[in-house]
Amino acid sequence: MKSRNERQGRGNREQWEERTMSPARNQPSLPTQRAFVVQLHVESRIEKGQLKGRVEHIVSRQSAHFSSMKELKAFMRRVLEERAAEPEA
Repeated sequence: MKSRNERQGRGNREQWEERTMSPARNQPSLPTQRAFVVQLHVESRIEKGQLKGRVEHIVSRQSAHFSSMKELKAFMRRVLEERAAEPEA
């Protein structure tokens, strides 16, 4: 018999999936292929526009250090463009 938490977890996941599906394509609106982890350096000052840290693409595990929003966005753009050019499995 499943615990109350297990039953609630499944229900919450199903609700989350319903909320995050793109109705036009029946695809997740937040696909893992577009997921990144951004870790900010302790010296980053977002309020001053000073970003410094590391970013990693979850699926490909490609990573880079960045010292500006421009560098962060350039890495993300490059990875997503590379992934889009790859044939689907």
